Amino acid sequence: MAGQLNIYSFINQVITVNGRTLEGFGEGDDVVTAEYREDGITDTVGADGRMQASVSANESATINLKLLSGSEDNDYLEDLYFKFKNGSIGGISVSIFDSFTGRGQVATTGYIPKLANESKGAKAQDREWSIIVPKIDIQRATNRRSN
Repeated sequence: MAGQLNIYSFINQVITVNGRTLEGFGEGDDVVTAEYREDGITDTVGADGRMQASVSANESATINLKLLSGSEDNDYLEDLYFKFKNGSIGGISVSIFDSFTGRGQVATTGYIPKLANESKGAKAQDREWSIIVPKIDIQRATNRRSN
């Protein structure tokens, strides 16, 4: 519809990991990403030109979070990594929610495969965390605000 304005701001993004709202995100347009690890549907084309589509049961995804090096939540994610590794927790849940649009993604029972890298130099560098999850549930808004 002509004349309609859509609004986006990272300020409206609420990212929680195991119930804790994270703060201190790094810079850039990719501080939070959710990416499926495999195509959901692939195809094969035979020698005679016939195509067959294959639907994968794999719904796993990688959620990446970039935090400022000084963010206290780096310590929190390190603690979760070690707690999962030694068996004191059974998984890590992640919620990515846009408080303006009501859309989001929720994933449970994931794990952090490795500690985030650290770099030292003239400028502080972001630390990037990955959380592997078996499935992401998409949450769609039932009521969108009109502008």
